[in-house]
Amino acid sequence: MSMKIRIQNDDTSNERQFLDLLNKRKFDDAFNFLENNKIEFIDFRNFNVAHYDSSINLSLYNPIMLICTPELNLEQFKKLCSFMKKHTFLAIDLGATSGRSVLITLSHGKIEMQELTRFPNNMLELHGKYYWNIYALYQYRKEALTRCAERKFPLESMGVDTWGVDFGYIAPDGTLLGLPRAYRDPYTDGVPDEFFKKISRDEVYRLTGIQVLNFNSLYQLYAASREQFAPLKSSARILFMPDLISYLLTGVEVCEYTAASTSQILNPVTGCFEPSLLEAAGVSPTLFANPVPSGTKVGSLTPALAMETGF
Repeated sequence: MSMKIRIQNDDTSNERQFLDLLNKRKFDDAFNFLENNKIEFIDFRNFNVAHYDSSINLSLYNPIMLICTPELNLEQFKKLCSFMKKHTFLAIDLGATSGRSVLITLSHGKIEMQELTRFPNNMLELHGKYYWNIYALYQYRKEALTRCAERKFPLESMGVDTWGVDFGYIAPDGTLLGLPRAYRDPYTDGVPDEFFKKISRDEVYRLTGIQVLNFNSLYQLYAASREQFAPLKSSARILFMPDLISYLLTGVEVCEYTAASTSQILNPVTGCFEPSLLEAAGVSPTLFANPVPSGTKVGSLTPALAMETGF
């Protein structure tokens, strides 16, 4: 259904200004007009919906517009304006060998992507153990944010995506306890078979539904516990890699569900971490936060980071 609002009288009130902005497809201005004037309701009885402009196909943008009538309320128009307004996001995509930051723009039903930075992600070998250089990854995050600020991109939010299974340890005072161990570290070789002496392979699979791989978080934790790994012994919280990046940016501790689902300690039936598995691994269940859905707002940049990067 193609339609356009047309004024049928000489009214010069807020209604006319607002609808005139819609007619001219100035959706950002229309949205801001509603916000700035604190308009809560417009009486559309003096206006008519005219089928004469095929360039605005409202039904493509919001199903609610299919019921468009002269009595269409302001909130429905406001939703349309919000959807048509230009939205800008920053995506952080981290892989096991490289990463990138991508600017995502959503406007008028279209998605555009622009790569801002690309960088290496190399493991570090220290005294026979393998780690991720989380501090370098954090620095790359800052560079992407700084570039966005310099180019005046109006970011609304930022999301972080990484590989699974790996994690870092946080001290009671919020300090990051060293570097996260990398899943390619051989310290988990043969560990699953040792763990199955405590809980059978079939029971582990029944509780988690995850394929048994020696680098899964469950076996990493068991290996760390057996070797009395100091960061684990001193930890107050364990954060998976995407949550650890978010923590460095915001100072807020969360546990995102899909990242947790790779660990082989999450029970998909209860949606919670399985205490029996953690206890068998020698790890307190209290070290993990309750999982939250993807898309959950974590928080804002720390004041220091916002100032440093220009936000």
